[in-house]
Amino acid sequence: MKKRVVYMIALCCLALSTACSVKEGFIDKDCPDPDPGPGVDPDPGTDRESLQIVFDWSEATQVNPDELIHIVIASSGEEETRLESGPDGTTAELQSGTYQVTGYENADNVTVANEVVTVATREDGTAAEPGAFTGGTIEAQVRADVDDQIIEIPMRWQTRQLIIRVRFEGEGVPELVSTDGNLEGVTFSRPINEGFAPLDGEPRHAALTSGTITYEFAADADGWYQGMRTLLGIDGDGTQLLHMMLHFSDGFTKEFTHDATQDMYEFHTYNVHEPWVIVFVLNLGTGFEIIMTDWNSGPSSVIIAE
Repeated sequence: MKKRVVYMIALCCLALSTACSVKEGFIDKDCPDPDPGPGVDPDPGTDRESLQIVFDWSEATQVNPDELIHIVIASSGEEETRLESGPDGTTAELQSGTYQVTGYENADNVTVANEVVTVATREDGTAAEPGAFTGGTIEAQVRADVDDQIIEIPMRWQTRQLIIRVRFEGEGVPELVSTDGNLEGVTFSRPINEGFAPLDGEPRHAALTSGTITYEFAADADGWYQGMRTLLGIDGDGTQLLHMMLHFSDGFTKEFTHDATQDMYEFHTYNVHEPWVIVFVLNLGTGFEIIMTDWNSGPSSVIIAE
């Protein structure tokens, strides 16, 4: 009987010595890892899940259908996964977790990194002209307990043309030789989802960086001077100032400045598939005074038709 009691006590001591003790803020080294929760792979280093990536083209169309779309899949602390896809999408094999998935087309004078689009600058610090492209980004939650996972990247136009048309009237017109200028308050960099139109539908967003783009104007047969540039956007927290330099035959130059902020209020949201147009009529007096007698702004289908 004594031997049996001693044996039972020994078993109890062995059980206590190998038991798992879990307290708040402390996990014993002999305890198994705690349950990571639903949808999280307890061993993410081994299994991968399939994520189908497609594109939402409801607000834009692919600019270059013959070229592949670049996809960047980023997760905190991990190396980016880069893929290429046609317009119908592709599939990625990923460990469970949270990812930022960005899709975009290649374009001249543009870089895309960390969900931000940036236009190149010239030697004088003004913006280069970006090529047309589409793009967008979305957060994806990849789960280990869900089959047939799919996300849609919201593709948006990332550039828009701005046309400036000017007609000169008055006695000073015969002395006008040429005109050029620049526009302040244009976007140099911004989040990719704040293109045309922004994902949240708001008309104005602050640019991450902004500056100036130059304009050159050429006269057409009807006497209109026109300049056109392609922009990443306008700085919603800034002012859009148009400066025009008028060069006359005797070597004299006169500057005309116009605050175009309100003229471009819906630049990011209204009929974004077509150019935006600002139209001026300027009267040139013999003393080189410049008076704006008429102006209008809006999408080209509305303004040029008028």
